[in-house]
Amino acid sequence: MTEYLLFAVSSALVLLATNLDNLAVLLGLMLSLPRRVAVAGFWAAQGIVLAVAYVAAAGASDAFAARVGYLGAVPVALGLWQLWSQWRSPTDAAPALDGKRSLGMVVALFLSLSVDSLLVMTPLLADSSGGFRLAALFGAAAMAALAGGAAAWLFAPGGALPRVIPRLERLAPVIMILAGLYVLSNTGTDVVP
Repeated sequence: MTEYLLFAVSSALVLLATNLDNLAVLLGLMLSLPRRVAVAGFWAAQGIVLAVAYVAAAGASDAFAARVGYLGAVPVALGLWQLWSQWRSPTDAAPALDGKRSLGMVVALFLSLSVDSLLVMTPLLADSSGGFRLAALFGAAAMAALAGGAAAWLFAPGGALPRVIPRLERLAPVIMILAGLYVLSNTGTDVVP
């Protein structure tokens, strides 16, 4: 039971690390939109990303069970690319916001920023056996719910946390690389041992 809980926590941290950019945008949106619209858009996008990752992972593991671990190369490559991008043009600036007021546009904005989450969660879920896959899904979903709710409370304008997020965002590529290396390695959570 402990291993399932630890795996759920690790997938929650992976989702959080790949959503630091979304949380920075959520902060900006809450400055110009009603908080409920911004948070609902964040939650809807996270639900869509996790559902797509789960469905893709289930299909990948059924069709390619022996080779699904190689999907770990995707988050490793994405993390290395983001590290290279950070090194090449270091900046602490948050992404620009477009100020749209529609919930659908907010969801689309968050989905466009969630490709990294999809590319990390899909191989993580695909490389995991049934019980671990569900634990990872629930852990990531709980983190998405917690992050959106906490953002509405913690990201108050003028607070200290909004200034820290761009610095924390620099850790996301490292966590993506570590998650990819975990998927590439042969562990007890794998579909095929």
